[in-house]
Amino acid sequence: MAQTKVYVSPAARQKAWRTRQAARMQELAQTRILPAVSSIETLPSRNRWTAQIQNAANALTAARDEMQAYFDSRSEAWQEGENAERMQETLDTLEELITQIEAVKP
Repeated sequence: MAQTKVYVSPAARQKAWRTRQAARMQELAQTRILPAVSSIETLPSRNRWTAQIQNAANALTAARDEMQAYFDSRSEAWQEGENAERMQETLDTLEELITQIEAVKP
């Protein structure tokens, strides 16, 4: 049995897809912490900068926590190796960056 056509033409199908994608992007923009790019200029500068700095600190903290969990889950032999030493240096650098970012008050 033949399937019934939903769209008249491939162009109509593409147009419907683009409409669905635009609606999805609109939905995602409304669920963000910060407003969409076009309206971000309407926020007072200090609030916008503070939010961006806090987002950066949160991202670095999440990366540091994941790396630390990975480091802690490895064997003692691995933790004494070269890779562990490089990772520990990276963790120390992340910790310094997080401390510096948290000290920034725009």
